[in-house]
Amino acid sequence: QPLLHLPLMNIADPDAPATVADLINFEQRFVTMVTKLLDETDSTNFPINDLIVKEIPTLKVKEQKKAKKKKKKKKKKKKGKLQIQKKKKEKKVVRSEDDSSSDENSSSDSDSSSSGTSSSSDSSNSRKAIQIMKIKKPVFLSEAAGLAKNVGFNKVVWDRERSGTVVTDQIFIKGIWRIEIVYSNARSHSRDLAIGIINASWDFKEPKWMGNDNQSMDWNHTGTVFLNHDEHPSIKAFNDGDDIGVEINMLRRTCHLLHKGVVQNVYFVNIPRQVRFGVSAEGQGCTFEVKEIKKLKRPMAKILPEHRRVEWPA
Repeated sequence: QPLLHLPLMNIADPDAPATVADLINFEQRFVTMVTKLLDETDSTNFPINDLIVKEIPTLKVKEQKKAKKKKKKKKKKKKGKLQIQKKKKEKKVVRSEDDSSSDENSSSDSDSSSSGTSSSSDSSNSRKAIQIMKIKKPVFLSEAAGLAKNVGFNKVVWDRERSGTVVTDQIFIKGIWRIEIVYSNARSHSRDLAIGIINASWDFKEPKWMGNDNQSMDWNHTGTVFLNHDEHPSIKAFNDGDDIGVEINMLRRTCHLLHKGVVQNVYFVNIPRQVRFGVSAEGQGCTFEVKEIKKLKRPMAKILPEHRRVEWPA
């Protein structure tokens, strides 16, 4: 009988979590106690319930493990919710930046400066706001007018003596874009070169030049700009090897001309809502190459007081 009242666990703190050593000790003491009792007591009347002095520690261990697992699951859920909330906030910030780009552009329109023409490298912030598009297919619909052919994705070569215009496959409807090309081996084969933009509905399959109607504009290599047959004040001329292009802002419907990254002193407003970029030339062997197609988060071209504004005809 005295053995029945002895604690089965010999530990300092009965409420503390059981260790492996405690369980081994418990087993040894239990076996010893039962053996002695069986020797002294009739097995048929053995009071087994009296041996259960306290709850077996292994049950506490299991409960503690379950509690820990529940806590871990709760922590994971909280972390997941926080990450989702952060992503949503980041998306909202990006959207707000894109939406505010037109406001920033309007403020840049009103900025004045006594310096000369502005450059595309005016600020490092502008460089960070550039997304250079990967060219995965031919940029120009070169075969459409039967004038030229694509060499790879970004190079076009005139294969006939006829003159005319090739245009981009992409139609620009939203956003702010910079397209830059460079002529090579062109002046020796062509009497005339030009780049410009056209209304997306302009018939580019018919060999013709831009700038002779109210649906197209061109910048001639001599520095003259044509729109709807009208000749506008001359800007910088260009030649083989010069990086030339346009910045099209479909948010404000403006178009700026670029010579080696420098914004020229004439720009167009109220351009068509859907436009393509075009390149005109004549003569077999005349070649040009697409240098870059960039999508901007905010405009890089700045309007200065000396820049001339040209209204696109209705």
